Amino acid sequence: MSSFLEATPNVKRVNTLLQVGTLSSPAWILTCLYLSLDSVIFMALFLVLFVWVAQILNNDAQQK
Repeated sequence: MSSFLEATPNVKRVNTLLQVGTLSSPAWILTCLYLSLDSVIFMALFLVLFVWVAQILNNDAQQK
């Protein structure tokens, strides 16, 4: 995986493509930002599990 600093110039490229209107597929965003589909799926699952655990811990704390 590349660092955020390496991806920064590509954010400008994505913004330019959005302004011009040539961005026709969400796959371009993943390509331009060096994100793989696996990393997006992992982050989505991680976020869902994190929220789920936080809600369980919050409910336990409120019941005590």
